[in-house]
Formats: sequence, C-alpha cells, structure tokens
Amino acid sequence: MLPPTRFVVREADVPGYHPAHHTGTLNRRLISDETVGCTSMEVLLGTVERHQGALPHAHPTLDQVCCMLEGRARIEVGEGDAMRVDEIGPGDACLFPSNEMHRFTVVSDTPARVPIVHNPPYMERPENVRRRAPSGARGEIPMRFVKTLFAAARGIAEALQRGLDMNNVVDSRRPAKEPPAPGASGAIAADILAKAPPDSCTLTMATNTSHSANPSLFRKLPYDPVKDFTPIAQTSNFLFLLVVNAASPARRRRGPAAVPFLRDGRPRALASMAERHPEDFERCMRAEVVERVEVVKRSGAKVD
Repeated sequence: MLPPTRFVVREADVPGYHPAHHTGTLNRRLISDETVGCTSMEVLLGTVERHQGALPHAHPTLDQVCCMLEGRARIEVGEGDAMRVDEIGPGDACLFPSNEMHRFTVVSDTPARVPIVHNPPYMERPENVRRRAPSGARGEIPMRFVKTLFAAARGIAEALQRGLDMNNVVDSRRPAKEPPAPGASGAIAADILAKAPPDSCTLTMATNTSHSANPSLFRKLPYDPVKDFTPIAQTSNFLFLLVVNAASPARRRRGPAAVPFLRDGRPRALASMAERHPEDFERCMRAEVVERVEVVKRSGAKVD
C-alpha cells in the first residue's frame, strides 16, 4: 500500500489485478483511497489485449469514463433497439452512465491502454455491478457450447450454469446434407466457434479430430486450428484400441509373430510390450474391450 500523503502515483508502483466481467484485462488502481486517500472517485489504468475487453454489465451506483491512450475499441451502450454503438481511438473518451448496460471490446491489432474514472469509486464491490439478465428472461443465450462431445459438454455446461448463475445451451447440429459422420468430424462446431464474437460466451469441446486430423483429411477448412482458438483446459482422456475383424489373420497370431501387425503405424512402446509380454498384453486388451462394451451397453446402445 502506498502512503496516503502522496500526490503522484507511478504505474510501476501499483499492483495489477484482473477485474471481474472482463477478459484479457489488467487494471491498476492509480488514484484511490489506498494510494492517495481519495474517497470521492478512483482512476484506473487498464491494459486490454486484442479482441478482449468488458463483457456486458452495468454499474447501478456510479458513472464510468474511459479515455483511450493507445489502441482502438468498439463500445456498446444500452440494450436492444436502444443500443448505441461506436468506435473510439487515441484521444477519444466515452461515458458509461450509471445503470446503463455497456460493453467494451478492443478491435485494434495491438493492446489498448485506457485510463478509467469511476465516480464514486467502484472498488470491485459486487453491489456496484449488474450483469445482463439470464437468457430465460430475455430469450438470449449468454453462453453456448457447440458440441463435438455432447455428453461431456452437457455436464460442463450444467456446472458452469450453477457456478456463474448464467443460462446456457448445448448446440448439437448437423450439416444440411447428412454425411456418414454427423457434424463433419467436428468441423461445424469448430467453424461456429471461430466465427463467434470473441466474448467468451461461445465454447466448444474440441478433440484431436477437429484440430489435428481434419487439417490432413480435408482439402480446405473454414477455420485455422491454431490461430482461431484459445485452449482453456483439458477435460477428458480417451483410450484408443487397435481392433481387427474376428476373421482376420492378425487375430490368430500371438507373441512375436503378431508384432509386425502392431508395429505397422503403431507406437513402438505398445509393440514392444506385446513382444515382451504377449500373454499379459492380450489379457489387458481383452479386459479393456469387455469393460468398454459394458459401459456402452449400460448407456442403452445396442452392441453386437
């Protein structure tokens, strides 16, 4: 904490924090009760990354002013038909009036630096902020999961809905012309996310199919699997099994004689395990298959 008798505050002397209801934002509270003893207002310096900013919210008890030093941003004030939209750059300022829903998104290729004034002080108090109403009250979808893994997305969406007090849906859609694999191997979900507004309200459950295999399988994709996405967390692990038709000659081979079938395109560690301990390897594989089949049967699906 800085001495309250100071009149000049240096940016480097104030710790940064990530404000609620924002993405890619680091604020420093330069002028406040803690730094210079000011209780009637506060002045922040915000650094906001490209395509990030403030999610829709309002301050019921205070006015907010933003002044652009660097970068450009899109601002939205109000809701519905009364919403006003504009863009501001260096030297511009905007007012977010008390209790007006507003949104701030950086549109420049470089981060924005924004001095912010709150009158009276905000101080990140929960009673000084109001979020957008839940979707059930307005027919909107504040958070959407576009699916590649429907069951996993459903479970995570329900947990987030409880934790964030925000309604959401799991969007499971298929292409207009049904291919053998519904969802175009995850490409539809990935494309929806890549083209969605960068407001952290559209998520997807991605797998190696949509982001690793598709670039090799499709001549052209409507998204870039690296540049268009930001990974958040790993949620699941999958076990891949090597299986063959029951009549295949590979099924009747055991021990070292089976190794060529396993080594062809397989990880050497697995082939080595089969070669050193063929009986243990076969027993483990059979047990794993039986367990997976039982899980599928319990789900209600038909297994031959």
